[in-house]
Amino acid sequence: MQFSGNVHSPVNIAWSDDGAQTFSSPVQITSGTVRNNQDARVVSGNDGTVYLTFDNGVQGGKGTVLYVSSSKDGGATWSTPYQFVTLINPVCTFPSYCFNISGGAFRSGGTYPVPAYDSVRDRLYVIYPDIVGTYAQVYFTWASAADITKWTTPAAIAPANGDRFQNEMSVSPSGRIDVSFYDRSYSGNALVDLTYATSNDGGATWATKRVSSSSFDPASWGVPSSAASGFRPFLGDYNGIYSLVDGAGMTWTGVGSTGQPLNLEIDFARTTVK
Repeated sequence: MQFSGNVHSPVNIAWSDDGAQTFSSPVQITSGTVRNNQDARVVSGNDGTVYLTFDNGVQGGKGTVLYVSSSKDGGATWSTPYQFVTLINPVCTFPSYCFNISGGAFRSGGTYPVPAYDSVRDRLYVIYPDIVGTYAQVYFTWASAADITKWTTPAAIAPANGDRFQNEMSVSPSGRIDVSFYDRSYSGNALVDLTYATSNDGGATWATKRVSSSSFDPASWGVPSSAASGFRPFLGDYNGIYSLVDGAGMTWTGVGSTGQPLNLEIDFARTTVK
């Protein structure tokens, strides 16, 4: 499937049955007051039901909310989008437009919903970062796939004293939840690392592990720019994680041991869960 969602435009979705050689005509999912839609993602369930999540900057500067919709006929028709989260203070790291965590400014992925489907428990999970207290934390909520209008109260994943953002999630065949996110809790909220979090009980409890071997300051690294500094601080917008039977693999933007400030790297790690 492919989808789109831009400012003042609806979310549209199309699908392919031939390996992305051709696509169906786009189907519009959102309409009316559901506007400013961004960060759309889809996952599928055991019975072929497709679930879509996206965020929405409410018209008139009235906050940011998360929506979910589903299709039981392969994307031909969709349920009315249901608002399941109202964000307190979404992470926004897009200078010079916004930067609302501490430290030097840099561009990265901020707050966006990441869905995953648990085939063992028949649940739809969603994670997202939000600044509720002092720090941005990654929040977790879920609904039964049978009723995506009833969601659990969002809870922070193993909260810590440092900003956490740019999260990704996957679910193993056994129902283990695997999550990765940038994390500043190892350095007094000054530098960035990558953390792996995992849950074997449907998100009730979590274990975490620092993945990166050294911390770095994203404000000191980036991409070439005509600015006086010669670079624009840029951490990238996307990371990734995938679940295996015995662990998970993950990728993220890191930095080289030399070549500051322009030597950004694509880093990879694999973790084994016993």
